[in-house]
Amino acid sequence: MTKSIVIAIDVWPDIYPKFIDRMVNRINSMDNIEAVLFATYSRNGSVESRLDDQGYHPTIRQRLNKFSDELIPYTYKAGRYRSNYWKQGQVTRDIVFDILRIEKKYDFDSIIMMGGQWDRCVHHRSYGIRNLKLVLPHKKIIVYPDCMKY
Repeated sequence: MTKSIVIAIDVWPDIYPKFIDRMVNRINSMDNIEAVLFATYSRNGSVESRLDDQGYHPTIRQRLNKFSDELIPYTYKAGRYRSNYWKQGQVTRDIVFDILRIEKKYDFDSIIMMGGQWDRCVHHRSYGIRNLKLVLPHKKIIVYPDCMKY
């Protein structure tokens, strides 16, 4: 059986409970999940907004029957992870190293993407699909549309 990790991008407190229920139920029903990794970015570039939004994760994480962790720790500088949208086809050295750290830390064959807005968040954040495909082209990317906010 292949192993997977879940990357959940921008799971903010104002996301509908129905969406969170679908995400948690999907994750808990899968036997091959190595880890659930939350990547929550700031809405406005401030450290406070990111900390407030990350503060919501324990209510989700306590419902998961899988290991979970934060990809963007409280100690990161606000400017580095302020928005991290895809820019001109370039991926920065820092983003490459961050993604390679995931590969080194976890044993997985595929990445399951879940979270906020499909295009802006799940595709274009630093841990989004576009960067993952560039840095880890040998890993399969799986998307469950019912586990996206919109």
